[in-house]
Amino acid sequence: MKNYPGIQMGHHLITHLEEMRRRVVSPDALPAEIIFLDTPSFDDLKKIVKFLGVNEVLVEDIQIAITNAKTRYSYETLVNFTGVNLRLKFYNSAHLPIRSTAAIQPVFKLAFWLSDEAPGSGEFETIALRLQSEGGILFFINTSENQFLKTSGELKVLPTSYKNMPESIEVLLASKGITSMLPIFYGARLLQGLEKISDAFYQYVVQQEKDIKTKKFNAQQDINQVKQDEQLNFRELYQGIKKNLQRDFSEFERGVNDAVIKMNQSRQENSLMYKVSTEIDEIATLEEQVIAGKLKMSLPEEKLTHVSQMIATGIRNQMDQDVFSLKEFLNQEIEDCKKKLEQYHIEFSYSPNIQFNLSRVEANIVEYNQFVQRYETDKKNLETGDYIRAALKPFMTVFSLMMILRFVPSLRKSVGEYIPYIGLALAPFAIYTFYKFLKHTKEQKELDYKNELNRMRDTLYKESKSIVKKLGDEWLRELVSTLRDELNEFIGELEHTFSVASDEHKTKIQDSQRAVQRRIQGLEQRDRAHQSTLKGKDSFDKLLAQFKGELIQQYHETISKL
Repeated sequence: MKNYPGIQMGHHLITHLEEMRRRVVSPDALPAEIIFLDTPSFDDLKKIVKFLGVNEVLVEDIQIAITNAKTRYSYETLVNFTGVNLRLKFYNSAHLPIRSTAAIQPVFKLAFWLSDEAPGSGEFETIALRLQSEGGILFFINTSENQFLKTSGELKVLPTSYKNMPESIEVLLASKGITSMLPIFYGARLLQGLEKISDAFYQYVVQQEKDIKTKKFNAQQDINQVKQDEQLNFRELYQGIKKNLQRDFSEFERGVNDAVIKMNQSRQENSLMYKVSTEIDEIATLEEQVIAGKLKMSLPEEKLTHVSQMIATGIRNQMDQDVFSLKEFLNQEIEDCKKKLEQYHIEFSYSPNIQFNLSRVEANIVEYNQFVQRYETDKKNLETGDYIRAALKPFMTVFSLMMILRFVPSLRKSVGEYIPYIGLALAPFAIYTFYKFLKHTKEQKELDYKNELNRMRDTLYKESKSIVKKLGDEWLRELVSTLRDELNEFIGELEHTFSVASDEHKTKIQDSQRAVQRRIQGLEQRDRAHQSTLKGKDSFDKLLAQFKGELIQQYHETISKL
């Protein structure tokens, strides 16, 4: 067992086996146990201590030990008499220990029940089962008339009256003829300890077999992996990754192109031209100014400035968004490439070096983002004379008629006396004509105002769209140029990585083959040692079973005579 691989890994079987050997080669005091089924009084405990041959000054220590859970299993003392040394351990019924592979069961036990009445039905069922499972000899010293602990199976119960208890344990053992039998009992207990170690060792053997089987399976997996690596074609792998990279970069380029096109679509919500168009549509008034008798109408300067700023801000926002997307795209491509190459044990690293000529793009924004169209018009402004002429027009008509009548005598005689009345009749007509003139003038002015406003807004929209398209095209050229440069550098680094990996691949394959072969050889050697150990263990178990059969037969014959 000492040569078995890994036997010391937490199982302590060798330590237990050495402890068994030590007790056989140089016998120590024989183990015995004192069990209190109920709590004894101080006077009863003094009597029992005197009966056991223990120093009476230890009575208080024993009383504390059997009542305090913290000190259970720890109190023991040595007693000796003619030809026998005993190691006594004290427990109460609740503190009986669980036997491990290292524990040697006692050669006998003394159980005390000091109450005059027997316990109720089932009260000591658990402790009785424990005593029966451990077997051996039990001296049951009882004060009640009911002997509720009885012989069962391999447990031999020897009842003794507490009132008629001998003066010492030596007398008790001698009266039953047990003193000379103690070595046989002790040998049987040693054999039980060896059987426990043997059973525990079989559990460890099963674990070792599982471990060997698992490691053989893992080694076979590594062999399959090495064979798979041998068939790896680096050229095909490189071409496949390169093709995927080119496809992904093309998709990204198509995506940024669509984003720039979307920016110039006025009907697409959240696009730049949609926001600019909305801003232009909100222009509802023109600035008016009379200069040298002419009416000058123009778009508000602050509106033109605001639209220009919107275009510049929208272009810059699109640039920032595209730069961020490009960085995320490159990082994702690098990570995917790393994961792909890790499957083939190839290390890959690449740091993107994104460089944009932003100064040139900013210069283009300043150059192109200028409105060169004429967003003003001159109109003739009506003066006072125009209104006077409109008001006197009917009277001028009458005056003209009178001038004609003056040169035609016949008509002058027939209508001359009616001329004042004709003038009075023409006065309301003159007023109505003047009113119509004012109304027509106002309507014409409003119509001209609206037409000029629509014309200027339409012109501003077209010029803004042209500016956005120019700036978008300029940015797209810069972005595509940078994207393609990054693709070329990425593929160049990837090609260098495959060149180095191809040279190292043969060496790695050879090293892996040798490492796997060494592992297989080590596992085979370990398996052979394991099988050899099992054969020795089988021989040991056969001899142990044969010796145990003889000793147990003698043990039972001795027990039956008690």
